Amino acid sequence: MKKYIFLLLIGLALPFLANGTTPIEKSNLLAGTAKVSITPASEPVHDPIFARCLILALDNQRYAFVSVDLPGMASDKVKQICKEKYGIDHLLICSSHNHSAPFRFSKTDYSQMERMGQLLAYHTVKVAKSIPAGNTETTIKYMEDSLQFTGRFDKTLHFGVHISSLLINDDILIATSPGELFVQLALDWKSRIQKEIPNPLFFGYTWNQGGSPGYVPDIKGAALGGFGADQNEKSIEVGAGEQIMNRHYENYFRLNGLMRNEVGPSGFTRGSTWEVILYPQGKK
Repeated sequence: MKKYIFLLLIGLALPFLANGTTPIEKSNLLAGTAKVSITPASEPVHDPIFARCLILALDNQRYAFVSVDLPGMASDKVKQICKEKYGIDHLLICSSHNHSAPFRFSKTDYSQMERMGQLLAYHTVKVAKSIPAGNTETTIKYMEDSLQFTGRFDKTLHFGVHISSLLINDDILIATSPGELFVQLALDWKSRIQKEIPNPLFFGYTWNQGGSPGYVPDIKGAALGGFGADQNEKSIEVGAGEQIMNRHYENYFRLNGLMRNEVGPSGFTRGSTWEVILYPQGKK
């Protein structure tokens, strides 16, 4: 059922991209959005849940962001169909990790969630108003990468973590990773990357291929222990979170062209070790 909802969502968004499969003019950014309810009719409901889609098209490349109000979502089949049927080159499925999703109902105090929603809405509008208008030409740079890890306690385990980075107009950076990374990792990454780009965004629980590493603690969190840190014998190796965020930091410089893929220019000639400056006579 989830597969058909996702395909419906993509299909609804594509008409906004000027005939769906029409080749895109260079540097002419097009966007389409769609939203469908995935609220089950047979369950008690406090708030409806949705799947939302944003498709960006530029230079004959289509990027689809699908946000779902579910604990997690991944599907190679959906990715394949989106590519073959709708021409989606890059699909990112972003889960809100809603612990009140249909198959995890429990008694919940919704007041904190409602307050958080109000704060997020306020700051979203605030940030949107602060972004200056740019020129009409848009650039999107995208890359995917992967890292390999073993387990912390079980060294026979293997984790293939697939990440992606998307840079828009050298102004907005979206970095994604599957799994639940401890918040300190994202905060440390943001404090560094904001010195380079004004609008960095980190998307956790975001799938593009492969599996999920589950909880990914920072090194200090792994040492302190507790839920998600050291209570699972199938935990990922210590330091994996820092490696993931360091790779994101590195990949930003690859996207903006500053990081060379080849040896740098040569021809430097060493000068004299000493530089002598004559002090004019008669002056003190």
